[in-house]
Amino acid sequence: MTEEARTDAGIGGAIGSAGTTVKEGIVGSLKGINEIEIEIVNLVRSTVSNALKATGAVASDSMAVTRDVIKGTLQATEEVGTGLIVSTKSVTKGVVLGVRDVGGDVLTAAYQAVTADAVAG
Repeated sequence: MTEEARTDAGIGGAIGSAGTTVKEGIVGSLKGINEIEIEIVNLVRSTVSNALKATGAVASDSMAVTRDVIKGTLQATEEVGTGLIVSTKSVTKGVVLGVRDVGGDVLTAAYQAVTADAVAG
């Protein structure tokens, strides 16, 4: 059984068909993970922004909303059984962007999200 050698620029030089198959599979999976991260960020951002707009109390409610979002993230990752690191990174980014959207204190939101992630992890 012979493998067709292929030369790709980059690490490792030439790879055979098995290596090419694995490479393409990993690249496709990682692109899929990136799309999922983007969706999580957008979901959390709009949820946080809408929740804070609804209450009108950005400063006092951002901590409660952040805690609630982190709890929801932990429950989702428990249910699925994987992806906690990716999820918490994306959730933290979404929380910060959502608070920024309504003119809240981004530094406090980031601190709350990161410390909630640390406590939860």
